[in-house]
Amino acid sequence: MSFSSGVFSWEPFFTSLAACLQEKGAYSKVARMTGIRRELLYRWTEGTYLPILETIFKLCYVFDVTPFQMMTNQTARLRQALESETAVRSPQFQRHNRRVDRERCQAYLLAVLEGRERPQGLRQIAQCLGCNLRQLYYHFPQECALIAPLVQQYRRQRKEERLDRVREQVRQAVISVHSLGKYPSQRQLRPLLPGGLMRLSEAKEAWRAALRELGFAL
Repeated sequence: MSFSSGVFSWEPFFTSLAACLQEKGAYSKVARMTGIRRELLYRWTEGTYLPILETIFKLCYVFDVTPFQMMTNQTARLRQALESETAVRSPQFQRHNRRVDRERCQAYLLAVLEGRERPQGLRQIAQCLGCNLRQLYYHFPQECALIAPLVQQYRRQRKEERLDRVREQVRQAVISVHSLGKYPSQRQLRPLLPGGLMRLSEAKEAWRAALRELGFAL
């Protein structure tokens, strides 16, 4: 799917849904839990009927999954609900009549996609914009589908940057202890580092790497 070209397809959503409904009686279970007719669900997965967005979001609400999670086969909650035959939420969720400033919302979402705003979760974005998550998905399905993977990538990048800082902190502590003529054991490092940092596997690996750099045999 491409934001710049305006091409967006719900096909992965329905393909994923069909994969979850292969067990006997699954369509009936979903129909009972969501209030969506079984015949319509069959037409969804057969590709002969495209439901309105509100109905798609209703299914997602009942099983506590997002459209993006469905599109990327993150369907554990849906499968668990089918196995237990228990909906996560009631389909009779409260409607929110708060007016959405669509121009402001779209400008912000574009800024996130273009890198002018920090990526953050769609729920946080909705709160920032003064609307709810369902409204955001309803009015801006393409933007939401494109922002979700950006957020995951951003979080992975932030995690790696944090671990790089941890590695450098450990390396500098090892060098500092060694410069005093002491063996830079983990016990010697702990007073120089934030509490609990040496429990991280990345910190321990950085410690071993720094020892090798100083010529210590492990």
